[in-house]
Amino acid sequence: LELLKSQQAVANADSANWIYWQQRTGNELANHLYKENDNLNALVLYQNLADISSAPNWRLPVWYQTGLVYERLRQPQKAIENYDRILQAAKESDAKSNPSLSAVADMAKWRKDYLAWYGRADRVSADLRATPPEALPTAPAENSAATPATLPNPTTNKNESSPK
Repeated sequence: LELLKSQQAVANADSANWIYWQQRTGNELANHLYKENDNLNALVLYQNLADISSAPNWRLPVWYQTGLVYERLRQPQKAIENYDRILQAAKESDAKSNPSLSAVADMAKWRKDYLAWYGRADRVSADLRATPPEALPTAPAENSAATPATLPNPTTNKNESSPK
């Protein structure tokens, strides 16, 4: 990151080319760190990469990656905040007309919904673990009035006539 920043003065002559190379190399480095589970350094890079350009087709995927890193860091609320930011920016930029942005918005919505579901499931699971066994409902005994239904024998057909 410092190397990229140090070259900023040199890059003023061709800013479009400079931005392209910042995005490309920064994204490759951040993705590499993410794959290597160096999550804190990946997070720093993704956060800085989001500031390179305000274009939705650049920012939304970077914010999505940032959300994934927060998930790995077990910070679901921060991940949800990133996914909400994506969904809001997608609405403002009319992402429906851009299939790539629409896909990122769809993935962000799915991740957000998943995190909400997971949070609810985790709370229910914690409540069950905290409940003493004697307070849990019990299954009916095997000899209770509830007996399994008798299924018809599939090898006999009532419509067939018996052999003569």
